[in-house]
Amino acid sequence: MVFFRRYGKHTILVCRLLPFVPFDPVSYAAGLTSIRFRHFMFATGVGQLPATIVYSWAGSLLTGGCSGCSAAYLFCSLWLS
Repeated sequence: MVFFRRYGKHTILVCRLLPFVPFDPVSYAAGLTSIRFRHFMFATGVGQLPATIVYSWAGSLLTGGCSGCSAAYLFCSLWLS
């Protein structure tokens, strides 16, 4: 339990940045540990921010919000996220 008290926020951050790690098991596991709530919330917010930006940008491309962008940018951004 000392590990999660010391490195819990880093673990949550990395799990949130990886697109193939499901959110529910990570959240449930964090609830069973001694990680502080504010550290959990901060790591979750920062970890979700890049995906939120990419998905918002991709959505704006699909609705015609970015007229000078090509489909290659959309493919690359979705592949990298």
